[in-house]
Amino acid sequence: MDLQVLRDFENNNTGLFCLIGPSGSGKTSLLKEISASINCKIINLNRFISEKIYTDELNPDSQNIDLFLRNHARKEWNNTICLDNTEVVFSKPFNDLLPFSMFSSISKNMKIIMTVSARIQGDLIYFGDTGHVDYKKISRKDIDAQIFSLDTERWI
Repeated sequence: MDLQVLRDFENNNTGLFCLIGPSGSGKTSLLKEISASINCKIINLNRFISEKIYTDELNPDSQNIDLFLRNHARKEWNNTICLDNTEVVFSKPFNDLLPFSMFSSISKNMKIIMTVSARIQGDLIYFGDTGHVDYKKISRKDIDAQIFSLDTERWI
């Protein structure tokens, strides 16, 4: 990993940092490396939310997940958290949820480093494949986060 990328994470106490790339691009490996270097716990967000829904700690709708994650972050997560497998918050059942806005808001008081399975083309970030129920695109300018593209291996 580029040492400058690691310094970027270490030198910021708050903010949202997204590692974006398609499946198999090395997002989780990079997150593990970053996590180990800054001594940060990794949370598999898909598993975490599924477990909370299964145990009835969470109702599976967008407003409840947003509020639940905000409260959980404030009470349970340390100053820095690494989130992997975040696809659940970008999926069709949670279309009303604005994941980047939610995590950006949470990251005003902490540092969040998260993986996002997506493709970047120009100024657009694509989630899912055309025609898939979870397909959507978001403009880079609508995301208040530092974005590292695993395709180009640079900050965008």
